[in-house]
Amino acid sequence: DLLTGIGIAYWYMDDGNWHPDNYTFATDCFTKEDVQKLQFVLLDKYGIKSTSNNQRNRIQIPKGQKNFLPLVEPYILEEFKYKIREKK
Repeated sequence: DLLTGIGIAYWYMDDGNWHPDNYTFATDCFTKEDVQKLQFVLLDKYGIKSTSNNQRNRIQIPKGQKNFLPLVEPYILEEFKYKIREKK
């Protein structure tokens, strides 16, 4: 219940990054079990499928996930819009 759309947006603005194929959360310091719990909540509560990078333990949300941007975009501050826009 604590992981809301606004919470995910703020988390992404702080620890998120745009990549050509995905949106990434820097969860390097999280345990593997905690990363799996977060992935389960994203899927169960929001229908957002994600993977984790085994080397860095980062959560990656593929660009094709239609639920991610509508969930976070309303809360992304203007200064952080570059983290959700396609780079040209």
